[in-house]
Amino acid sequence: MTATTPKTEPPPSTWFRKIVTGGSLWLLPKGVWRGNILLSLADVHLAAGRKDEAIATYKTLLADPTVEPRQRKTAEERLKRQ
Repeated sequence: MTATTPKTEPPPSTWFRKIVTGGSLWLLPKGVWRGNILLSLADVHLAAGRKDEAIATYKTLLADPTVEPRQRKTAEERLKRQ
């Protein structure tokens, strides 16, 4: 008898949502983490000089109903500055 590595199942699809931003496909968690990651991703795009990708990421966050109101407010404020 040989030892086998247990198979790991991917998390349920309800935990993650796919988005495409800046030409890349991202698999992000839903809820608070999703909003935090999207805000951070948009900030990285801005820092790298990719304003269009940052704006698209902020808009993706705003279109997502699972994002917290405080994160939505932050995205709206940052979009106004662009």
